[in-house]
Amino acid sequence: MIKKITIISLLAFIFTLVLFKALDLGLIWFVYPSEEKYPIRGIDVSNHQGKLNGSLTQLSNVK
Repeated sequence: MIKKITIISLLAFIFTLVLFKALDLGLIWFVYPSEEKYPIRGIDVSNHQGKLNGSLTQLSNVK
C-alpha cells in the first residue's frame, strides 16, 4: 500500500514539474483572446519589457 502511494505521489510530482516547465516555456498558454471579440491589439512598450525590435513588430498582426 505504501509503495502505491509513493509511486502515485512521485508521478504526480513529475507531472506537476512537467506542467510547470511547459507553462514557463510558453508551450501551454491560456491567454489567447478571441480576435473577433477583441479586434484591437497592442504591444507593451514599457521600460520593463526591454529593447523593442521594430522588424518583429512589423511582422506581427498588430495594428
